[in-house]
Amino acid sequence: MPLPKSKQDLQRLLGMVNYLSQYIPNMSEITAPLRTLLKKDIQWSWHNEHQKALERIKKVLTSSPVLHFYDIDKPVILQVDASQGGLGACLIQEGHPVIYASRSLTNAEQHYAQIELLAIVFACERFNQFIYGTQVTVHSDHKPLEAIIAKPLSQAPPRIQRLLIRLQKYHPTVKYVPGKFLFIADTLSRAYLPEEGEQQELNEDIEVMVHSMVTAIPASPEKMAELKEETANDETLQQLKQQMVQGWPDRKHEIPQNLATYWNIRHELSEAE
Repeated sequence: MPLPKSKQDLQRLLGMVNYLSQYIPNMSEITAPLRTLLKKDIQWSWHNEHQKALERIKKVLTSSPVLHFYDIDKPVILQVDASQGGLGACLIQEGHPVIYASRSLTNAEQHYAQIELLAIVFACERFNQFIYGTQVTVHSDHKPLEAIIAKPLSQAPPRIQRLLIRLQKYHPTVKYVPGKFLFIADTLSRAYLPEEGEQQELNEDIEVMVHSMVTAIPASPEKMAELKEETANDETLQQLKQQMVQGWPDRKHEIPQNLATYWNIRHELSEAE
């Protein structure tokens, strides 16, 4: 978690601490040096006493009695949120955090229309070892997600389909919760640490893996006929098919712009009969 750079950052952090205050002994004493920075007549200036208080808070938030061990028999809530620069998630059981997660967004992800859906995908994949095969409730402040998750995959736009496909192996039920109550996820989504280039490579690897899984899914003759018909009527897919027949050039800029999204997985693509 990076240092707060403004009073707004600090208010957000202390909001998260206050949300968990029932589990934090001596919270007032621990946060006192930081709360002085929020006074109107105090100019923002970070000193050693503030750093020490922040380190104490970090230790408290990542140890008992705040942090609990995962219990397979207890219900699971995933609190998720997205900011302009990052994603935040927390696995919660009976009000206690079990594990936190956050990461920065890639340049491409910052332009996603459904960034809140990406936050759910991030949470499920990051907490895979805890939630795989388990029914989970996802708390999100993006109300349309309740309907998006419930719709058939075929009714979703292509980019949303790719995200929904990554959720297929999980069992999330999305529940709308106003953002002002998502203290933990909101703080984490804005207090992410910059990631190395491996994250972009990981996302590309996931795209390849998802494509491989989809092509391996058995389909009925009726479904295959429907897929063939829709593919034949899709201009971009027909152009992609032609490009695969002709062969891919050596440089990305030599392909049509609408095929650029397939460049990183071009060698993994094949035509299913």
